[in-house]
Amino acid sequence: MDGLTYEDTVAIAPRNYDPTSFWSLVFHECIHVVQYQYLGVDRFMEQYVRGWAENGREYRAIPLEHQAYRLQERFDKGEDFSVESELGLKALLF
Repeated sequence: MDGLTYEDTVAIAPRNYDPTSFWSLVFHECIHVVQYQYLGVDRFMEQYVRGWAENGREYRAIPLEHQAYRLQERFDKGEDFSVESELGLKALLF
């Protein structure tokens, strides 16, 4: 695990990142900050754990992670978009 987000706090593991992968990781974790803002701590945690349990305990299959990785890929491609718009309340209600 390279990064961890809890509510509005992001922790990044101390490694030698190249600038591109570092900012991509920071972006991914900031997506989780926005997810927390929309869902609140309790609902985020509920959806995260339920998503993990219901998807074979596979990290990348957790819907909140899938959503974050999808947007991270767009960020990495240099696409112009609004995270808030992409993560509208409707999109977060699985």
